[in-house]
Amino acid sequence: MTSLPADRADPRPSLLIQTKLRPPAPSAGVLLRPRLVDALCAPGQPPVLRVCASPGAGKTTLLAQLRERLGGLGWLVGWLSLDREDDDSGLFFPYLVAALGGEDGVAREAARLLARDALASPRAVLAALINGLARSPVPVALILDDADALTTPPLLAALQTLVRYAPPAFRLILAGRGAPALPFATLAARGQLVSIGEPELRFAADEARHYFEGFGGPLAESAVADTVWRTTEGWAAGMYLVALSVRGADDADALMAGIRRRAGEGVGAYLAENVLAGLDPARVDFLLAAGPLDRFCPDLCAAVSGQPDARRQLDELAGQNLFVKRLDDGWFRFHALFADYLKARLGRDDPVRLRHIQLAAARWCADAGLWQEAVRYALAGGDAPRAAAWAEACAMGLVQAGDIRTVTGWLALLPPALVAGSLRLRLAHAWALAFGLRLGEARDTLSGIEADVASGRLPAQAEPGEVAAVKGLIAGLSDESEAAMAFGRQALDAVARADSWVAQMARSVILFGLHTASRFDEATDLAARSAPLEAGGCPLFGMVYRLSMSGLGHGIAGRLGEAAALLREALARAVAESGPQSAVAALPVGYLAEILYERGDLQALADVMGGRAEVVAETCPLGSCARYAVSAARLALLRGDRAAALARLDAADQLGEARRWLRMRALMLAEAARILWRGGDVDALRQRVDALCPLMPARPPRQVSSLMETWLAWREALAVLALAEGRAADAVTALDALVTASAEAGFHYRALQRRILLAEAQALAGQRPRAVAGLAALLPLADQAGMVRSLLDAGSLVEALLAEARAGTGAEPPERLSARERDILQLVTQGLSNKAIARAAQVTPETVKWHLSNIYAKLGARSRTEAILRAGQAGLLRPPAG
Repeated sequence: MTSLPADRADPRPSLLIQTKLRPPAPSAGVLLRPRLVDALCAPGQPPVLRVCASPGAGKTTLLAQLRERLGGLGWLVGWLSLDREDDDSGLFFPYLVAALGGEDGVAREAARLLARDALASPRAVLAALINGLARSPVPVALILDDADALTTPPLLAALQTLVRYAPPAFRLILAGRGAPALPFATLAARGQLVSIGEPELRFAADEARHYFEGFGGPLAESAVADTVWRTTEGWAAGMYLVALSVRGADDADALMAGIRRRAGEGVGAYLAENVLAGLDPARVDFLLAAGPLDRFCPDLCAAVSGQPDARRQLDELAGQNLFVKRLDDGWFRFHALFADYLKARLGRDDPVRLRHIQLAAARWCADAGLWQEAVRYALAGGDAPRAAAWAEACAMGLVQAGDIRTVTGWLALLPPALVAGSLRLRLAHAWALAFGLRLGEARDTLSGIEADVASGRLPAQAEPGEVAAVKGLIAGLSDESEAAMAFGRQALDAVARADSWVAQMARSVILFGLHTASRFDEATDLAARSAPLEAGGCPLFGMVYRLSMSGLGHGIAGRLGEAAALLREALARAVAESGPQSAVAALPVGYLAEILYERGDLQALADVMGGRAEVVAETCPLGSCARYAVSAARLALLRGDRAAALARLDAADQLGEARRWLRMRALMLAEAARILWRGGDVDALRQRVDALCPLMPARPPRQVSSLMETWLAWREALAVLALAEGRAADAVTALDALVTASAEAGFHYRALQRRILLAEAQALAGQRPRAVAGLAALLPLADQAGMVRSLLDAGSLVEALLAEARAGTGAEPPERLSARERDILQLVTQGLSNKAIARAAQVTPETVKWHLSNIYAKLGARSRTEAILRAGQAGLLRPPAG
């Protein structure tokens, strides 16, 4: 076969290698370990088993037998054979999930998450996996063979998390030449670890005799068996190699003498030489050709060896048990020691042929679409340009599919000079870094591309507008909305195809800019001219992003009902196609959380936010992250946990500092200011304001943009500080201007919230009539918008002002609620379901329904939200805790 032309290369990532998900098929003459297996399967074993020994000690054989025994005892046992390439989250987690059954096993939720969202947070995948383990009706074991291949801190931390939080009926079994850097000493001290090493794995004399008896001939004699045992020191691979080398032999004395003479030179190499010496030269040549391959099938072997009868040869070799392990799906591999020997011999005797074999394997794998193996073999064979060309052909397809980890992994393996000379690879890298929120690196990468193109060191062959589109994405994720919109328009004007990837991304960043500028009509018009949401006309991310931006626009304008409907649709589509813990499903969560909290739908809020904190922080843009953090803080405050609320805001502030998101920091400060003021902690508030003062804009921006929201949040924090310091009149002046600026900028929902704060300041400044009049004017607007919690959370002063405002409007006061009805309504404000209210109030759900019917009739309300709002306005609810 020949390699695929670059323009025909399949952009999809290769499938998982299924043969890594099960142990090698047992061969004839396998060394059984009943003594160790019995001990390790005894009741009460610790949750972690470590098997650490040199190659050929029998680690994999032991684990395969342990897997079979546990399976017979009713356990679900997952298997994963690791190598150095798996030391990456992008490969390890898909394999880990597949090892535990994927969508058909305890890992079904994690499998669905990974299958639909390649950008899924590793923490989210791990959480889904642990939850699946906890729900398993049977005990579960996970075997990681060659676990010492894992060295990166994130994967080691993942294993620690798995051990720490997995259910009791779970065992983690690790094997390798060395041990991964896990806290084994701590585990041992807690009685959570059992270790197996070289001494335990070495065969005892009686075990060796029993093993050799099965071969007959010279090995069945006790004296010969004992000699082999002493010579190999009970080393499993050595005993196996001896058994292979003497099949059919009758001169055991000569054999033993040869082993003793060459023992110091390595029994494995010596026995391999003896085995190969007895084979036909064509067979030896075939073995040497397959030696450099990690795994092989007949077609691949034919390609690298030039022998067309590869299928027959592999069947014969496997049948003769000649170091060949038959895997599933038509693939094979060599015994590790034998493969090392073959590769070393070929490299020593014919290094040119070794490179030819590696390159032939690379071409065959490329034709088969096995891109990771194709790139690896090409690099091993010294053809880095071919590896780079294949990576270049696939990189953008992977980026568009969300598989940015594979792209960044390839670029780390390729020679820097080749990457530097490839515009496509460097642009793919810039896209991948931006989507991974590594914005500083993305910006530096793009600057380097532009400089090299300008100097002629790099050919300008990018799709028209692509560089501008990447700049727009980086600007948008950096919260530079005006720049994002400008770059997006530049890209959109340059694109050749209106439905291209570049055009889609350009529209996305323009939408971000338009919504942050409150230019909602223009945003609606742009979305209408984009690919349709239905019938597959728009990719999932584009679909969810557009719905989220539309929902955000309605929310900013104070149309919370319309916003909630759009954001619910966005979330439902994302969950249906990508799973609940996916990055794309996290996108609308922050925006929706703010609205659900405001409308008092706390049960729905808990369902939406549950378990998504990490994936939101790791994958979402600023707006969603900020709103999620504020909603989490408000929920904590509602529970009376002021410290947790501030801690949540502090964590979000640190994220904003790390990503240079000034707007995030301003929003967190404004929210923390209210909490600290109401708690009387003036010094802490002043310290926070002083810390951020040098970073904040001194004057409002000339145009409405994301910077406008930053400035308004900053001015709100200063106004609250004035209230905390007893300067209520100053606060009134500042908040009056702030309300006007918010409304003029189109931020109507924020304007309504700030009018509540203004009323508090007016009352504290001795302007109570103005405060009451302001709230009276606010009430119909708040009712229309569906605002509930902003009024309730303001506290007792606003509650009293609302009562006066309600009375002053001339509206009929609501009929008096009974004590039981007020208790029921208070539980409703916590977002509890009817069943939960029934449990709390110690009544039946039917009684709750009856009370709610009476409450609605007395308040003139038609829903829970409306009842809460009317009761709050009438002063019928207790103020929130905290």
